[in-house]
Amino acid sequence: MDESSKKQVSAQQQKQNICRRYRETEPKNLEVIPVSTVQPDLYDDEKPKRVAVYARVSTDDPRQTSSYELQKRYYEAQIEKHPNWTLAAIYADEGRSGTSIEKREEFNRMIEDVLTNLGFRTKKGGAIWSEGSVLQILQNERHCGAVRARKTFTPSYLDHKSRKNRGDRLQ
Repeated sequence: MDESSKKQVSAQQQKQNICRRYRETEPKNLEVIPVSTVQPDLYDDEKPKRVAVYARVSTDDPRQTSSYELQKRYYEAQIEKHPNWTLAAIYADEGRSGTSIEKREEFNRMIEDVLTNLGFRTKKGGAIWSEGSVLQILQNERHCGAVRARKTFTPSYLDHKSRKNRGDRLQ
């Protein structure tokens, strides 16, 4: 039997032993720990935060100028509501498509400022962030807020399959 087969057998034996122990234990001897329903406060004002604003409109059409200004004003007002938040910078791209980050100069500057200038390392420990690394983070629901907003949830810890939240959990 090769090494990997031995490890598989050993892991299976461990799982069987754990299952057997739980089956043989009387329910009165088990302690059930209830699920916590306390949700983290995303706007916790106790901790100081440096907050950046990113606003974008996709065309140079003058009618979208109001949208652009409203975005900036909205986020500035949000930051002012929280005394421990400090506006780090406003990054704004006018007339830039959201389908590609290549021409979004302010977006790229924001990523550069946040990741590289603050010393954050890539997954592999590098100091220089590639477009692909940033895109992977932005598409990961854990980083983009879908989990915090509870748009998805994992009903079973056994299979780790996530489901869309259709009113099953509080948002």
